[in-house]
Amino acid sequence: MSYVHAMVVGNTKKDTLVPIISQFVEEGTTVFTDELNAYNALDSMGYNHKVCDHGQLQFVVDGEVYTNNIEGFWSHFRRMITGCYHDVSDEHLQSYIDEAVYRWNTRKASQSIRERIFHKPCQSLSHHIFPITNSHSCDFCIYCTVNSVFYCF
Repeated sequence: MSYVHAMVVGNTKKDTLVPIISQFVEEGTTVFTDELNAYNALDSMGYNHKVCDHGQLQFVVDGEVYTNNIEGFWSHFRRMITGCYHDVSDEHLQSYIDEAVYRWNTRKASQSIRERIFHKPCQSLSHHIFPITNSHSCDFCIYCTVNSVFYCF
């Protein structure tokens, strides 16, 4: 299952995106992107960078490289905006993104677990809550980066 970190950025230039990727993606990780030039430096930064060149109608490479997961997230986000809110202001855009990230990252959790997660100390910072794979018997675990706490349900 894929988990998302998403935020408003000022632009999609290398100098903006690369530090964000470095903050959230561990070196050595395989990163699938589209052909945006801003991602070209990822190989030299210690990432295993794989590219789908959508401009050349290349959507899956070697049967394993694709960007469908993140495209699915943004598709859900757009439907949430047009279906529920109809319009958003720049001032509140990050809050809408946070809600979409929370919903995406907890989409496999039951409704009761989602409600219990929301009432934890990270409730207003849902973009800092990430489900984790657990090695014990709880139903669902999250890690809150704000207060560095694991919560099990």
